[in-house]
Amino acid sequence: MPLYECPRCGRVVEKPEGRYYCSVCGPSVMMVEMSSDKYPSKEEIVERWAAGVETAGGSLGDELKRAIRESLAFALNTAVKDVTTRRVVVEDFYAALNRRKILIGDEAKAEMRRALDLVTV
Repeated sequence: MPLYECPRCGRVVEKPEGRYYCSVCGPSVMMVEMSSDKYPSKEEIVERWAAGVETAGGSLGDELKRAIRESLAFALNTAVKDVTTRRVVVEDFYAALNRRKILIGDEAKAEMRRALDLVTV
């Protein structure tokens, strides 16, 4: 499905092909289909998030780890039907955090296992 962006507020939504109005700005603003080269990849999303964590101190507390794990599981459970795809996305996400040295070694594996328990239910 293509992504549509509001030219006024910048809101991005994924919808089937068609014409849509922005639900935030109202019926006076028509959503514009984004070109596929503007779509952020999984790696870019993780890199942006990791850069924000590094500037905030580079350490994740238990509450933040739990929030990330639950948010990731909720988003995947509601948006992705295939369990295998969910597992791959979770593994890629925690591998990227490990590469960026945000979660290291056993800590990353433990967090990944906890997230996979929530995703594969």
